[in-house]
Amino acid sequence: MKVSEAFSDIADRRYHHMVAVRNNLDSIIWIKAAIGDEDLTSAVQAWDELDMETQMALWLAPRDGGVFTTKERAAMHSNEFNEARHE
Repeated sequence: MKVSEAFSDIADRRYHHMVAVRNNLDSIIWIKAAIGDEDLTSAVQAWDELDMETQMALWLAPRDGGVFTTKERAAMHSNEFNEARHE
């Protein structure tokens, strides 16, 4: 992969991420607040209301400009988050 192609891919991912953030800001705020309050059941509910394409667009690392912090992403990737999905 050429550098220009890699840059284009990253720029593309950031663009789709920002569109997803703009279109789903209320859900993102809800998810962030629920994780901060350690209410994973509410965070799971809000996350699962998003379609898969939106979830994938939002799943961008913080170093690349992603909206979720490393800590929030870890919580969303945790066993506890997955267990809350089955409550």
